[in-house]
Amino acid sequence: DEKQVRFYHILNEVFKFAYGKRSALGDEYDSQTEKNQEIERLLNLILSPEYAEEIRQRVNEDKAQPLSYYEPMFEPQTDHGTSHCSIIDAAGNAVAATSTINTDFGAVVYGHNTGIIYNNQMDDFSQPGLSNYYGYAPSPANFIKPFKRPMSSMSPILITDSRGNVIFTAGGSGGSRIISSVAQVAIYNLWLGKSIRDAVDMPRLHQQLIPMELELEKRFPVNVVHGLLAKGHTISGFRGGCVVQAIERRHSNELWAVSDARKGGAPDGLGYKNVTKSFQNWFRRTFKRSKEQRLLEQEIEKGRLLTPK
Repeated sequence: DEKQVRFYHILNEVFKFAYGKRSALGDEYDSQTEKNQEIERLLNLILSPEYAEEIRQRVNEDKAQPLSYYEPMFEPQTDHGTSHCSIIDAAGNAVAATSTINTDFGAVVYGHNTGIIYNNQMDDFSQPGLSNYYGYAPSPANFIKPFKRPMSSMSPILITDSRGNVIFTAGGSGGSRIISSVAQVAIYNLWLGKSIRDAVDMPRLHQQLIPMELELEKRFPVNVVHGLLAKGHTISGFRGGCVVQAIERRHSNELWAVSDARKGGAPDGLGYKNVTKSFQNWFRRTFKRSKEQRLLEQEIEKGRLLTPK
């Protein structure tokens, strides 16, 4: 309905502003001890309530805007070859751990004694004098320097309540789609009140500003697709998915974990035999239907253009 169209349109517009500012980010430390003042100022700006209000006012609820409106500054960064694990123990301690070798098979070199595949994380740095495919200059904030860390899309998150108790943890794999996917799961669960299972299962969109295409998973309702087209969005199929692993705390003593069915697998935990009957039933239903969802995702990953009939 119109509310859904409005929600996804605004979400898409906000992602455009976010990815526009991301293009100017880099490691806030230029060395082991010295901070980059420009990066620090930019971080303080985008984390401020005043900037959030500015973006809210700039979002046009009626139509999408041209690329320059979102103020992209430098080339976008992409990455792949990532995995994530979310953990919460009985004491409430939580870990959201994301690791990556950057692109598929990393440096395509492995240790003969360990079998470990080496990463090619250096490729995440910008290179002076080399513009990207879209003609954007490389970001000086992401140039190579000793001890400096390259930009990455890895986005593990922990969210606590007012007392400091972890109520939500998530992270994902899927290159530049990690940021938008993890954000959507958090929004669906914490703002819209969806269960963690539904929040992970819901169809996702992705918008990274460059290219100016709104990627939609195949399960989006046709009326929503038509509504977004009417607002001026160029729509394409999801080119490769993002897999999100998440845990939510319900009430005070229940932990609900989800492994994204887009990739298969299932959550696990110590003391599984002692959990409630309802949880065991939910676990079995989830694991059973993951095969059906994998078949659906095979269609999604083909990335065919979504066009109204």
